[in-house]
Amino acid sequence: GKKAESGTNKGDKPNPNRRISSKNMTPSKFADLIVSEGLALQEEETKGFWKSLNESTSFQACMAGLICTNAIVMGLETDLPDALPWDVIENMFLMVFFSE
Repeated sequence: GKKAESGTNKGDKPNPNRRISSKNMTPSKFADLIVSEGLALQEEETKGFWKSLNESTSFQACMAGLICTNAIVMGLETDLPDALPWDVIENMFLMVFFSE
């Protein structure tokens, strides 16, 4: 069958190289085009990835391990203040916890 001019047929993959004319483009046609090309779901899929990563058991176990390691480091820092560059180590933990 012939493809519709404004989008793709169901089941077709989006064509990133397809040229789209802005002539007679209304907001409604633009929204239809976004949906038909599958572009509207990309942001939701990205949010879904980060949310699922954050809620995964392995990620939570890793973060719990880092929290425990940080507690040990804090204890060592108190007992052995001149042993290591504690500020650098603390800042590494800070970056990881902030990015979480």
